[in-house]
Amino acid sequence: MAQPPYNLDARHVPLGYARILEREENAGSIQRDIDVLFVGRLGGERAEKLRVLRESGLRIFHGNRDGSLFGSRLIAYLQRAKIVLSLRYWSSDDEWKMTRYLPALAHEALVVAESGGAPEEQAAWASAIVFVDSDAQLVEACHFYLRNTTARTQQAAKGKAILRRRLMAASLAAPVSRFLHALCPSSTMPLRTAPALVETSGKDYDVPWQWDVVVTHSHSDVGEGGGVTPTDAFYGLEPRHHRTI
Repeated sequence: MAQPPYNLDARHVPLGYARILEREENAGSIQRDIDVLFVGRLGGERAEKLRVLRESGLRIFHGNRDGSLFGSRLIAYLQRAKIVLSLRYWSSDDEWKMTRYLPALAHEALVVAESGGAPEEQAAWASAIVFVDSDAQLVEACHFYLRNTTARTQQAAKGKAILRRRLMAASLAAPVSRFLHALCPSSTMPLRTAPALVETSGKDYDVPWQWDVVVTHSHSDVGEGGGVTPTDAFYGLEPRHHRTI
């Protein structure tokens, strides 16, 4: 029996800072002895870029070459890295590696990344992350920041400071408060503020963008070759736009 159409009103919430990102595994004994750290699965595109970088004289450590790298071991490597390298897996301008940027920024490593993602997202993080548009710029940026310790440490500190202003809890405050009001319209908690959800009361925080997505389709449209899937609805959307699928 066919199920009735349904509406999904969703909010894309940009990732941001939470205290758990900054837990110190080696507090007081950090020595940045890894020039360039790369963490990620090695595909053809990435292997070629690493070859180019190494041939330029850069010493690159592939942190998860021999197995998975998570938790305290990952943090230990991030704390030792001068530069953390973010490479696209495919040759696609749509790739956005926020989950890779966050822990590196939190542990004050300089992030050098290939450009990608929505222009608004990249612009929002352009002061925190060194984005490059070509292999030549990638090589140049890594060599420049390895030669210039002051520039590197200043940029890394700036990236961490920007991340700390962008609280995950602040990003969640408005969508969660809307949800709570929908469940309980008589609630007195004001929309947007939701103070209990914000980690640092009284401090400035920055939520540079937020995506509103409205997905509308019938059950018969979903999956099994029927066209749009729920996951598809969240790819390629422009910030601050509504789209009906």
